[in-house]
Formats: sequence, structure tokens, C-alpha cells
Amino acid sequence: MLEYRVYLTEDKEVYELEDRKDKGVTKIGLALGQSLVDFLDLDMESSGLNAKVTQISEEFERLCVTSEIPAKLKVVKQLCDFGRVHIYFEFIRLQYWEHLGELDLRNKKGKRALLRPEEFAALPEQIAKLQEQMRRLMSEALDCSLPGTIEDRLAKYFADKNEDKFELTQVHLAYRSYLGPTLKLFSPVLMAHSLEDILTFLLQSYIERGVVFKSCKHCGRFFVAEHGNADYCERPVDDAGKTCRDIGSLRLYREKQRQDPVVSVYNRAYKTHYARIKYKTMTREEFQAWGEEARAFRDEVLAGQRTLEEFAEWVRV
Repeated sequence: MLEYRVYLTEDKEVYELEDRKDKGVTKIGLALGQSLVDFLDLDMESSGLNAKVTQISEEFERLCVTSEIPAKLKVVKQLCDFGRVHIYFEFIRLQYWEHLGELDLRNKKGKRALLRPEEFAALPEQIAKLQEQMRRLMSEALDCSLPGTIEDRLAKYFADKNEDKFELTQVHLAYRSYLGPTLKLFSPVLMAHSLEDILTFLLQSYIERGVVFKSCKHCGRFFVAEHGNADYCERPVDDAGKTCRDIGSLRLYREKQRQDPVVSVYNRAYKTHYARIKYKTMTREEFQAWGEEARAFRDEVLAGQRTLEEFAEWVRV
């Protein structure tokens, strides 16, 4: 028997994948909120995952009429690759894994498969719908930059009768003890039966733990805001490893510079003197010498050693 369990410690969400027959347990820990953010970032179409789902469902359907070992091994590998894409997909992999391991595909004797091939083929539609519902829940209730309390925002969200909103499901919980930093602690453990179960459990846990999300002001995607005043995520935006947070810091720095009267005076004077090279009223060497002196003067004003009025008068010459 295979089980997919989820529980939270003080700073992680833990996923346990257990095969009771082989007595093997795989444990995966992620930062709080990261699995949901990664789920929202998934683009099933452009990444080729939709095509992969179609391929697996077709292979799986063929297995329902033949149990050839090479074909079965091929599906097993494809399912493993699919499960590695995201921790939620490991739940789907385990459902099919149990099907492959416990059902005689040539003679099912009237037993219904845990998941039929057509159900697997419908996964892209199900996942896209869940992603859209999660984004709406984020943008209307969980984004901590929104006005009002999270309780009020959630109440308004769930009071809306719109059929497209995410509905919390009734989940099955057990309790598990684990060793905390100083003592043994207990945590509710989800025994997942659907993707909706996983999302329901995590959302409730995030709200209880005070995990907050925000929409990045640069890329627009949601991220876990460890600090309430964070406005940018740490996703890389170029091959050099620069992140949205780096872009945001640079943007704030430039905005601060634009608003600083000392910097404004310097920038205007710089443009004026640079134009003199074009009109041949100043040589490039004279401009470079002026620039060194102007930057030194500017820095003295910024340090409070000289006044803005003195600097403005000097650059007019």
C-alpha cells in the first residue's frame, strides 16, 4: 500500500511518500509556502508537460490490454519523471504506481483502476483550473499587501458564490510526533486522497502559521514574503543570476537619486557640459577634468561639507 502524507514542522512543510509493502519512506522538506508558489509558476503547455501527460495516458491505455514488461517499465519511468516535476505530482505518480503494482491489467476482474487513462489525460485541465483558482485566492485574500485583515478578506472570498473559486475540501488527518529544536512536538498529518486535499491542508496551515504571500512588483508572480515590507521576489531574471529583488533595489536607488536635489543639479550640469563636446566648445579632455572636479564637489555636498547653493553656483560656470 502506498501513502502520501503531508505535515508541517516549525519552518518546513514535509512530504512523506511511503511504500508499506517495501517498508520504504521518502521524506522531502520544503520551505513553508514554496510548494504553492512553485505550483503557480508551472506552465504546463510551454514546458511540454501537457504533451507528456498525453503520451503517458496513451501508453497507460495500451497497458490496459497488454501487460508487456517493456511497456510497463516505460510507463514506470515516465511516471517517475513526471513526479519529479513538482512535489504535488508525486501524489499522482503514487496513485498510478499502485495501479501498476497491484492490478492485473490483463484481467481486472471487474475492479476499477485507481485512475483511468482518461482521468490522467484530463490532468492538464484540472491543474490549470486549480492554478487559476489559487491565483484568484491569492489576489483577493492571501496577498498581505491588500487592505483589511486576512480573516475579512477570506470571509468575503468564500462568501462569493462564483463557481470558479477554490472550495475547501474535508481532509483526513492523523497526528504525528517529531523532534523539534528543544522538545518533541506533534503536528496534524494529511493523508492525501486528491490534489484538492493537499491544497486545502496547506492553505489552512499557512493561514494558521501566518505565512504571507505577495505579488512581486517586477515580475508580477506571487512569492512568500518573509518580511511584510518585501516587494520583490528572488527569482532570477537573467543568465547573470540577477533577481527581481536586485532589479527592485536598483530601481529604488535610482528613484532616490532622481529625487535628491544634489544629484539632480549634478545630472543637469553633466548633460549640459557633455553637449559642449558635440558643439566643439569643450574638448573631451576638458570635459573629463570637469567631471572629476564636479563629482568631488558633489560628494562633498552630499557629505555636508559644502552647501547645495555653492554647488549650483559652481556648475553654472
